[in-house]
Amino acid sequence: MNRLRLNSKWVYPLAFATLQACTCDRIVSEQIRSPDEQHQVVVFSDACGYNVSLNTKVAVVSSSRDSGWEGNAFIAFNGDPVGPYNAGGGPTVRARWVSNDTVVLTYHKSARVKVQNLNVDGVVIRYEVDSASVTREN
Repeated sequence: MNRLRLNSKWVYPLAFATLQACTCDRIVSEQIRSPDEQHQVVVFSDACGYNVSLNTKVAVVSSSRDSGWEGNAFIAFNGDPVGPYNAGGGPTVRARWVSNDTVVLTYHKSARVKVQNLNVDGVVIRYEVDSASVTREN
């Protein structure tokens, strides 16, 4: 009978890499309620191992929702050259409410934007691009 032999030289590093890719740390930069407290904007980063691009995500959700956010409003990755970054390593994004149903998101011009929605759950999202010189936020 011919047996398949697994070489530990490859099995252990592959198992470690798989586990590393499955674990993520969620780092919240900002969590701000709307003036009427019906919605909140959450700016966060998901750090999922050393080989994943550093990102910043923005969720606009009901104020009663405390976790489980997805980047339903905005997602960006570090660009080249890397601009200002947050504690999670992704590009800095600042949020401010200008009314009960309008939020303004400001991000640096070097960010590589993947998702940029204009309306989420009845909230209008406006964007401003900051072209100021690079400074670090850590």
